[in-house]
Amino acid sequence: MHASDPEDPCPSELGHIVADMCTDDYATEENFNGSSTVDSVLLRITKQQNNCSCHVSLQNNATNYTMFMSKYGGQRSAGPEQQNCGLAVEVEYVDTSNTTRSLLPIECTRGTDIRSFSLDGTKLRFKTRTIGGTFTRRYCMQIFRNQTIFSCDMIDPNIIQQEQMVIG
Repeated sequence: MHASDPEDPCPSELGHIVADMCTDDYATEENFNGSSTVDSVLLRITKQQNNCSCHVSLQNNATNYTMFMSKYGGQRSAGPEQQNCGLAVEVEYVDTSNTTRSLLPIECTRGTDIRSFSLDGTKLRFKTRTIGGTFTRRYCMQIFRNQTIFSCDMIDPNIIQQEQMVIG
């Protein structure tokens, strides 16, 4: 990293659930991998590049989840602090009627606070767009679902239940 490069906004100890935008990187979070951020993946956006795409897929046994998205842990260092930050991110998903829906974009200080949405399908799509301003701080966006995780003694051993979130 050069002296002029923005600081890494995602915690290094969570590298196994972090995927970098504008790369072929991916991350998987499974509810049984021991992570303290269960049902969560982090999207690190480190390049000021137009038209990069990334897909977050939710693989589970249910058809509808309430999803949440915000800067990682609501931390100020996980996103730009100025309104003209040089990079915005469009967020789309396809609903159960096969209609593409847009969410409020992630744009500097807007769209980074916690927000919820119902995900009927299984994929979110993120796409970067350069805007005016100087790209001095990177984004670390956390995509998560708020779901109770059952302890082992509550799970029927005859039923294999796998839930995971994949980003890439």
